Amino acid sequence: MKERKIYILFSFIMLLMLTGCNKKNNLISKDFLMQIEETYSISGKGAVATGKILSGYISTNAVVDIVGLRDEAKSAKVGSIRISDKRKDTAKAGDTVSILLNNIEESDVERGQVLAAKGTISAHNTFYADLTFTANDSEDFFKNGKLDALCYFFTTDSTAILYYNYDDIDENGCVPVQAKMVAKLPMKVGTPFMVQVDGEEIAMGKVTAVDVDIDIDTVLEWNLENVNEEDSDEEGPFSFIGKGNVNITLVEVGDRKVNLIKDIREITGLEIKEAKKLVDEAPSLIIENITKEEAALIKEQLESQGATVEITNYDG
Repeated sequence: MKERKIYILFSFIMLLMLTGCNKKNNLISKDFLMQIEETYSISGKGAVATGKILSGYISTNAVVDIVGLRDEAKSAKVGSIRISDKRKDTAKAGDTVSILLNNIEESDVERGQVLAAKGTISAHNTFYADLTFTANDSEDFFKNGKLDALCYFFTTDSTAILYYNYDDIDENGCVPVQAKMVAKLPMKVGTPFMVQVDGEEIAMGKVTAVDVDIDIDTVLEWNLENVNEEDSDEEGPFSFIGKGNVNITLVEVGDRKVNLIKDIREITGLEIKEAKKLVDEAPSLIIENITKEEAALIKEQLESQGATVEITNYDG
């Protein structure tokens, strides 16, 4: 029930963002776009998609695209239109409708897709966007340069990773992000979406580019630029008290690369670029000739960043 309320609220917000709160006549003048909420089949005729028309209008015999959750859009002819169980020749923005798609299998259409005017929208899983926080404490989620979240587009969501430069968050809580999702969802430049973390809505976004390359190295540089190089000579939490016969090797990096680089820099005293190189070239030797006690502390710290670490002894 809670999830249903989220989608209803998001549909309303999406209407406002898509139209800029313009009058309904302006909605009708835009390209046809309908979010699919439910589907069922009619034997011998095709599949029926129900949902709200977000913009434009549709008429019987029109050809539309079924977009989302597939690599390619699928075209279909509108066989009939029903509003409140009454057959209509046309429907327009704001109407909740049931549209029969001739000769389409029910497996070809599902919740989370959209019906759209041909060639006006496509499915993607990488995009750039401008994000605006909607919760007062949302900024806390953004301190590591990477956000694991759910991105809601139209009537479905996908697990996503959002990358950003923490310093770019402005006084209004806005920040440009690079995003990669598991599923390919319908979108184009200007499409709004919602972001959730741990079941809480933290931001609303608007797509600024689609089908993009996510430049992870650039994102890492963004977030590592804030580390003060002058601090590299200062003694951090790892103060080695003596020589030993233990080495530490970074085997796998894990999912918190930025924090891992910062920790390795602090442990080794290396500059940022050198610490990043050790991480990029894993498996790599991080430090050698330390005691078992020191190794245990370092292993615990690196593993807290999601890394896999190996401790080896040698006879010195």
